[in-house]
Amino acid sequence: MNCYTYRPFGAFYDGECVETVENPFCFTGQWYDDEIGQYYLRARQYDPIMMRFTSRDPVRGKLQEPLTLHKYLYCQNNPVNYIDPDGRVALVIGGSISFNSGEAGSVIGNAMTVGGNMLGGAKGSALSVCMGAMARSAILTNAANITGGTFGFGSVVGYNLKDHKFFGGSMLGGAAGVGLGINFTATADFAVSNANSLDDLRGGFMEVGGTVPFANSIFLNGVIGGSISKGLNSDIYLATISIGGSAGMSAGTEAHAYVGYSEVWEW
Repeated sequence: MNCYTYRPFGAFYDGECVETVENPFCFTGQWYDDEIGQYYLRARQYDPIMMRFTSRDPVRGKLQEPLTLHKYLYCQNNPVNYIDPDGRVALVIGGSISFNSGEAGSVIGNAMTVGGNMLGGAKGSALSVCMGAMARSAILTNAANITGGTFGFGSVVGYNLKDHKFFGGSMLGGAAGVGLGINFTATADFAVSNANSLDDLRGGFMEVGGTVPFANSIFLNGVIGGSISKGLNSDIYLATISIGGSAGMSAGTEAHAYVGYSEVWEW
């Protein structure tokens, strides 16, 4: 039997750890290199004795949250309430629940909402124009086509009008709730935001929007929609127009308001 006792920042209490089977996964379930006394957190190494990362954070911090601007700080200096599984962004232990009060499988803002639309990033000071594409699937819970949750992935290319620079990347995210669902939706999207870069579109967001059909058939529905999103922890806004198609049954016209989370990877 293995038993470990840790200090708040992950250092072991001497004499209070028992290990009968060799186990490299220790504090917060991360891999510990006992030869150098550091944790491997993918993007960088963490030293629990120094209570600091040993290299710079690859993710830009948020101006509204000064502690995130520190390049070596672990979990915003609050390891009791936060974890950092990848050496990039501190996450609240327990997370949050996302829900969708509309047609969860609908098109609205797919390319930049579920995929990363309105994420909590640094406050933007320049208008950016973004274009992208998103594929999104819904989890159906019964024969009435009730949507239990959605999952989306897509890519976005943006242009910062202030600095005259292009930026782009991929986005992954999802929401859960109840609504009349679509089995599969794919859209092309055009959006305007005050984000300076794709990294500003990471985190939690809230959104309102709607969708109307413009072509219907047994197997394919053409849809056009629009939405407005705002970061939960930032002043980043994003307005999106989406056009695309959905396979499967659909309620047609819909309106929704939901909270979700998105992750982005710049390229």
